[in-house]
Amino acid sequence: MLRVSVSFLILATFLLVGTPATAAAQDGSDDVTWRNTSEISYLLSGGNSVASTLGLRNGLRRTTARGALRVDLNALRTESVRISRFAVGSSPESFSVEEERERERTAERYGVSTRYDLNLSERFYTFAGATWNRNTFAGFRGRSVIVAGAGNQWGAGTDWEVKVGYGLTYTQQTDVTPDPDRASSFAGLQLTLDYAHELRDGIEAEVKWVVDGNARETSDVRGDLTHSLTSSLTDRLALKTTLQLLVDADPPVEALALRLPGGEPAGTNVLVPLRKVDHSLSLSLVITF
Repeated sequence: MLRVSVSFLILATFLLVGTPATAAAQDGSDDVTWRNTSEISYLLSGGNSVASTLGLRNGLRRTTARGALRVDLNALRTESVRISRFAVGSSPESFSVEEERERERTAERYGVSTRYDLNLSERFYTFAGATWNRNTFAGFRGRSVIVAGAGNQWGAGTDWEVKVGYGLTYTQQTDVTPDPDRASSFAGLQLTLDYAHELRDGIEAEVKWVVDGNARETSDVRGDLTHSLTSSLTDRLALKTTLQLLVDADPPVEALALRLPGGEPAGTNVLVPLRKVDHSLSLSLVITF
């Protein structure tokens, strides 16, 4: 599933780059601007408890007068060490303290997306894109989404910019715990909002909102809201604070062992929905090329 999804995204990126905007650039009638930003965040704690979190994000942008191509990658991984201490000895006066350590992964998610926006006029554009995400702690091993649509835009080239998109999607999802009542693939609708505002020199606020709906099951709605504030340190370095909310109104299920009221195992499992909201807050160092 991973190889197929990544291969599809690479092919989609190749096809998007090969749009008429590229041909115009080759003719010299359209200037091309490349921009790449990499975000790195790392947290390490030790002592009586041990944990580490590594977060990576990378955004590649190719902009012309005709449109813009963007490719985004993200990864987050958290590991903790469970420390169990016990005393070994012949008496309370003669003993030694030993400990056992068990490493456990408590959070892990990966994602890659590509999208091309083609400007039709100053206010209107069309777009096509594809995304792939993996988040086993949220209940799915892989979720691939293909989208195509159109939208409106305002404020291009100024200190603020707003883009609203409306698209048709096709989603394919593989859950960690299969749910017999859930379809693995379905068509749907997508609403996107991209807002960027330069508050002052060197400080920029961004809001990105993506809502996906299942056309077959109207209760199956997913949302990704990301709000960030970036403060420039130099021309190449900046600090970025990001708050991300992931909402799934109809989340995947997990299998839980059923126990009798007295606490004895019942010998069977039940399917229970996971939590509907995941959130993360990060402070990252941004490197721009």
